[in-house]
Amino acid sequence: AGAQSDLEAANAAVAKENAVHLQIAYGYLRLRLYTQAIEQLNLWVTAHPSDVSLAQALVARARARALTAVDLSLALDDCDQALRLATPRSPLAAEVLATRGLVQLRTARYDKSIEDFNAAIKIEPRLAWALYGRGLDQLRSNKVADGQASIAQAKAITPGVAKMYDAAGLVP
Repeated sequence: AGAQSDLEAANAAVAKENAVHLQIAYGYLRLRLYTQAIEQLNLWVTAHPSDVSLAQALVARARARALTAVDLSLALDDCDQALRLATPRSPLAAEVLATRGLVQLRTARYDKSIEDFNAAIKIEPRLAWALYGRGLDQLRSNKVADGQASIAQAKAITPGVAKMYDAAGLVP
């Protein structure tokens, strides 16, 4: 009985430590320390290939890569894997689609990007991140009126959304 309780305690300690590492990565993301976030997420994803939080970690890593325009093919792979893990039509699926849209925007695949942003918006109509990204795509595709309308809608929902894109060097 003592050995079993020691094992349970050790497992609980490992689980707590794992949660802390993931929270550190998310903290780096909030601080816009994307390189550090990617490093933490790389370690966490490698150590947790079948964890219930894997899809969220993959989309976080993909977004950090997309925001810094680093390893965009890996970011796309992360999105595709996270999308396979996410429940269809869930808020997580919308987040993954919006992030994949951002990756596509970074790689100038505007039609694919608009498609991903539209799919995200279909799930979460008030997802300002996706609306703004779609607006940038539309502007780059010479759909100026549509792009301005999408950006205005995004700003009405989340006034600071433009700052997030601006900080990543993605401006209208």
